[in-house]
Amino acid sequence: MRTTQHIDFERLQLLGLLFDGYIRFRSIYQCYTDRNEFPRCRVVEELCSDIYRPLKDLGHSVLRRFPTTEEESEIHDHELLCDLVIGASFHEMLQLQENLYLVKLYRPRYEDLKHQMKDESLEEYFHIGEKLIQEAVAQIPKNLKWIWDLMVEAIALVKRLLKGYRGNRVILRYLTREISLLEQVYEEKDLEELFAGMFEGGLKEALWVGAQDYYEGSHYRQSLDCLSRLLMEFEKGNGASGIHYDGPIGLLEKINIDGKRIRDNELTARSEIFLEKFGQLAAHH
Repeated sequence: MRTTQHIDFERLQLLGLLFDGYIRFRSIYQCYTDRNEFPRCRVVEELCSDIYRPLKDLGHSVLRRFPTTEEESEIHDHELLCDLVIGASFHEMLQLQENLYLVKLYRPRYEDLKHQMKDESLEEYFHIGEKLIQEAVAQIPKNLKWIWDLMVEAIALVKRLLKGYRGNRVILRYLTREISLLEQVYEEKDLEELFAGMFEGGLKEALWVGAQDYYEGSHYRQSLDCLSRLLMEFEKGNGASGIHYDGPIGLLEKINIDGKRIRDNELTARSEIFLEKFGQLAAHH
């Protein structure tokens, strides 16, 4: 029987693969729409084997799992639908891969052989292969569009799904650690909605909770990273309900003391810089 720790680890793997797959395929799709160029076979083959196949397998393992708590039961429909969308994108990727093989590899061979052959009686045997290639050329744009639409749908579903994981500290840590990755996936409005669904104070509260959680686990640098991003939000004028300057300042003082205790000069210096900046903000409010 899989432990909760193992299930959470698989969830993080799934999120990482999905976000990476979305970003990488977006680049492929943008190249096609901007230049009308089909992707290279090798690029799609690697994307399928490195991302989409393990993503599909993880989806089956994690998202089809029978719920064991009331919170999991509430989001199980979201999980099942997300699994279907991920699975569909994988199978559409396989079709894209096969069609690209026909166009990129087999079409040049057919054309070269037809041009060079001396026995004209063989020409009638080219018809089926040529029709297959023509069909592949027509299908590739559809494959690309379907995969893109499915990935957009999967990303939107995950945004809703994560709200159901709002009590999961492991996922919280992942999200606060990977904010730069999330910003490559979601627009600012969507990112705010994602965290607003998990915390009353949205992104700012998530960063504050993440900073405290990391500190409690003695992950001082990660805690500072969260506080650094929280500082940026305060500097932009995006104060969060329930979060006052004295909270981050108090935590930074603790990190500073711990940095000196363990003789970590970099940690000490960074905490002092952020203490000064938070202090300046507090003085102006």
